[in-house]
Formats: sequence, C-alpha cells, structure tokens
Amino acid sequence: MTVPPDTEAVLAELRDAAAGLVSARHITDLDDALRGIVTAAVATVPGAEGGGISRTHGRRVTSHHPSTPRIARLDTTQSRLGEGPCVDAADRPPASGVVHADDLAGPDAARCPRFAPRATRLGYRSIVSTGLAHRTGPHTALNLYAQNPHAFGDTAHAVAGLFAVQAAMLLHGAEHTAYLQRALESRDIIGRAKGVLIERFGLDDDAAFRRLVTSSQETNMKLADVARWVVEDAVARRQERGSSSA
Repeated sequence: MTVPPDTEAVLAELRDAAAGLVSARHITDLDDALRGIVTAAVATVPGAEGGGISRTHGRRVTSHHPSTPRIARLDTTQSRLGEGPCVDAADRPPASGVVHADDLAGPDAARCPRFAPRATRLGYRSIVSTGLAHRTGPHTALNLYAQNPHAFGDTAHAVAGLFAVQAAMLLHGAEHTAYLQRALESRDIIGRAKGVLIERFGLDDDAAFRRLVTSSQETNMKLADVARWVVEDAVARRQERGSSSA
C-alpha cells in the first residue's frame, strides 16, 4: 500500500519529534521533558506559532515553558479565569483529547466569553489544546497558538493528537524517573541518619530507624526531612569541633 505524500510527511515529522524528545537528558529530568515537548510541538504541528504547557494541581493551574511572554500571559489568563481550551483539555478532555478554538473573535468567543477578548487583544485567535492523558499526577495540557483564525486544520488536529500520545508517554517516564530518584535520595539520607544515631547513641539499625520514625511522628515532619536534619546537625557538630580544635 502506498502512503499518501501528506501522511508520509506527517509521520516523518512525528518520528523526528520523537527522536528529539527521547534522549537521556529529557527522560531523566522532568523540567527538560516539559521544555522539549513544547519546542518539538511548535516545530511539528502545522500552523503553530507558539506554545506552552498547563498543569492542574487541584484548583491551581500553572504554566510551564511558554515559548513567548505573550503565550505565558495567555496560559496564565486561562488558568486565572478557569476557562478556555487549555483548561478544558487538561480537566475535561473529549475522547480525542483535542480541544480547539478556530476563531476567538468569532463564534468560539461564546465558549469562553472572558478569555476570548483577552486573547484577541494579545493577537491570538486560534488555539488547539491537547490533554496529555495519564491516570496519576497533575492533569496536563499542551497548548498551541496561532495569530490567524482557522490556523489549525484537520491535519494539525490529528498531528497534535498523535504528538500528545508520544508526549504523554515521555512525561510519564520522566515523572516515574523523578519519583524513583527522589526515593533513592530519601533512602540514602535515611541510611546516613541511621549511621549517625548508631554511632552517637550505640543503637542497632532497627532502633535507629524507629527513633527516626518516632521523631517524624512527633514533629509532623516527613521521615526524609527528619533524617536530613540529623545528618546536617552531625555535619555542623563536626565543623564546630574542627573549628574549636584549630
């Protein structure tokens, strides 16, 4: 079967975008992953002139790596007003995941009456937002903007949706890696804290851990934070002894 030239070009763009995103730097760093997603999407989706990412944490929505200051204002305005394609794509996405506004100075203004005039004053009339769906963590939407009305056609919507599938998988991997990294760091600091308590009080491993847990419960601090305090206190004590003996 022969692939139509337009489809072949789209597939090539998506493959290039995937290759650019899937690097060690992006996979292991969540912030780099978000930045890379925005950059690749603006370069890949036909009609896109700028972009950013919105993430919801309960009722709070934050903007990440907008490509321009005006895009940052558009993202944060939707977040502040609680309306617009970005909010819908993050919290109330359709089955396709893609929400679009063809002309915010036209019929689409009725869907977001407070946001639409602000967007047009900033010079943008078309938006396509795509939810990066995964079951846990903040709801996330990739937002792409264009100054002209009807800038995103059917091909752009399809590419945005396909790109979002790639981006969601990358984002899930980056978040999982970040979680594992934090877990390893916590385990390391807890192990160091147990060593301090074992040396200082002559405890065994289990007793040292129980003391950390008890301190965590009594102070209402996370176990890793208690452990970090114990280690930092031990370092400060050694430095004081070193200074007094000098």
